[in-house]
Amino acid sequence: MIQNYTLLQISKIKYYTSVWVFYFAVSKVTINHLQKTKDALLSSENNLRLANEKAEDLTIKKLTNGNTTMKEKFEELFDKIE
Repeated sequence: MIQNYTLLQISKIKYYTSVWVFYFAVSKVTINHLQKTKDALLSSENNLRLANEKAEDLTIKKLTNGNTTMKEKFEELFDKIE
């Protein structure tokens, strides 16, 4: 069945269609952006956790092993403290 649309009705249809397309595009971009942000934060959290575990495992003995400069610096520091 062919309907006769007025110019106003056609304008409204085009307007609502363009609004819907715009809304859909914005929501899609927003969801993708939020997902990427979430993934980056989770990755960052994991990297910080790994770095923290490694930092907690450090000792002066490990820092100075085979590094005479660091060994001398720590010895100077301990001499100043005592």
